[in-house]
Amino acid sequence: PLWACSQVFNSPRSAAGKMLTVAELKTCVFNTVGCLLGMLAVHTVGKELGVRGYGYKCGCPPTGPLACLLFCMPGAPASKAITVVASHAIATAAAMATNVLYANVPACGDYLPAPSASVCLSLFVMMATKKLNPPACAYAGMLVASNPGYEMMLLGPGMLGAFVLLAVQKIYFAAADLVVGKPKAGKAKKA
Repeated sequence: PLWACSQVFNSPRSAAGKMLTVAELKTCVFNTVGCLLGMLAVHTVGKELGVRGYGYKCGCPPTGPLACLLFCMPGAPASKAITVVASHAIATAAAMATNVLYANVPACGDYLPAPSASVCLSLFVMMATKKLNPPACAYAGMLVASNPGYEMMLLGPGMLGAFVLLAVQKIYFAAADLVVGKPKAGKAKKA
């Protein structure tokens, strides 16, 4: 949310230190509140499920950047539901493959740390499948670095957090559309 607000300050319309317009301020508040609700939901689900035995709950460090993408840039390719889900599945598979490779060829660690290899492998597959989501790349590295075991990798705190954030995002924007109303097709709202 702070990044999105800084982009508003740095946009051509707001260049030269001009104050935010009311519409820009509303957008900043709206995006930040959505992100806050999403992160609260991730925290609550993690707490309620009691998934605490392996050090991170429903969410993990890449969950925050994912929330920023989903609420501040909902139209971005990386924010599409299919991309979020596919990229987290790719990240999990990359982490598992990296663990298998490094367990069977320990010399790999002499040249490239396993978390870095996992990030690069997931990045390659995400780009090849056109399902790039940067927070999911970080998730691949985090999974290898924390080494929670294959069962926990499959249950994945990042994947669960992504599902929770996607659900909150869909509900939040749908509720906003009900309250404010969507623009009619062919008639764009004037800024």
